[in-house]
Formats: sequence, structure tokens, C-alpha cells
Amino acid sequence: MSLTPQAKQIATEYTEHTETSCAARMHRMKAIKFVVAGVVIALLGIGWFTFTRHVVRTKEGVRVVQKTKYGFHDIYVDTTQWGIFDYGTHPEVMAALANDELERGRAKLDAAKEQLGAEMDKATKELDKQRR
Repeated sequence: MSLTPQAKQIATEYTEHTETSCAARMHRMKAIKFVVAGVVIALLGIGWFTFTRHVVRTKEGVRVVQKTKYGFHDIYVDTTQWGIFDYGTHPEVMAALANDELERGRAKLDAAKEQLGAEMDKATKELDKQRR
């Protein structure tokens, strides 16, 4: 049983169309998988951030500090209008801010130590030159 030329052309076009649409579907499925994976990773990142950090608005600006107790509480805190008693009602935020200030102070102290050491080395070399 032989096909007419017109039937052969229709069969060829159908096969090409089927292969093309199948490839297009596979491409779309791959793209959808990447989008879903990206959304999942983004949600996990946002979840981790909100679980481990406080975003605190102070009079000096916005600060992100590590929580002392992890959880989904006090994610964003506006302290611009707080009085001394307000800090007592949010002990976790107060402890996180205190820890952050302590770390900032340590960093400044370390930088000052390095600068002092460099100045001492420079002065020692200058004295050695003058003695010779």
C-alpha cells in the first residue's frame, strides 16, 4: 500500500509538528522547574533571615541584628519612639542590640589596636634611625 505524495507530505508535517511541540513542552517544563526551584530557594532564604534576625529602626537608621533566641517574633521593630520602659517589654530585642553594640565596640577596639601597633612600629624605626 503506497501513500500518495499529498498523504506523505501531511504525514511528514504531522511528525515534524509533533516533535517540535514535544520539544517545546519539554523546554517549558524545564523552565517551570527552574522557576519553582528559584521560588523555593528564595522562600527558604527569607524564612532563615526572619528566623535569625531583627530588623530594628532606630533614631540613627535601620540596623539588622542577630536574634539571641531564634523564632518568628519581633522581626521588624521600630524603636524611634521608645522610652526606657519599652526596652524592658522586649528583652530579646534589647539583648540583640546590646550584643551588636558590643561587637561593634570590639571591632573599633581591634582597629585602634592595629593602628596603634603600626604607629608604634613607625616610631620605633624612626628612633632606631636617629640613634645610628
